[in-house]
Amino acid sequence: MNPSMLPAMSLSAVIPAAGLSSRMHQYKLLLRLGERPMIEVVIRLFQGCGIRDVIVVTGHNQDLLTPIVQKTGARSVFNPDFKTGMLSSIQKGAGHISSKSLGFFLLPVDIPVIRPVTIQTLIAAFGKSFEKIIIPEFNHTPGHPPLIPAQLIPKITSMGSDSNLGELLLAQKDHLVRHPVHDRGILLDVDTREDYGALTQKYRNI
Repeated sequence: MNPSMLPAMSLSAVIPAAGLSSRMHQYKLLLRLGERPMIEVVIRLFQGCGIRDVIVVTGHNQDLLTPIVQKTGARSVFNPDFKTGMLSSIQKGAGHISSKSLGFFLLPVDIPVIRPVTIQTLIAAFGKSFEKIIIPEFNHTPGHPPLIPAQLIPKITSMGSDSNLGELLLAQKDHLVRHPVHDRGILLDVDTREDYGALTQKYRNI
């Protein structure tokens, strides 16, 4: 395959969605952005950019999320160890991506207001070399979602519970590309009601 012609369907997306939303004091994944719950907005972001293999890792409230995930055509994977932290969900999702995928986006479900053009520019950057880790930056600050080459999956799935994925990615200095994007949404998550209000407003302007 010519790298410059990389189709989005050659990639996957992993969406960790197993957490408790404890700081929000309500289940934020079902809060609505526009006409859709947050979980569906994030799934549709990737699907709208041509990515067909989308894995949502569930845990807490999986019975509420799974029907929504299935309705979109994404895959739902349950992480029984979700209380141990997000790394276990990332590992569960990475272990289930398509064997044909060249790499995967990693986007926690509570970072939902990323512009489709940002995903598209990261795909184009990855298309220059399938071995590179592409990390978006806004005003020199790294954010989500990183685009991770499939060759790193064995390292990710074998990490110990006390390990840090960010440190693993940053350690790959020869394969790390920081890609500037004009999208503050890569830095914005939902932890409080105030965050939700701000993101609702931003979502209207995507």
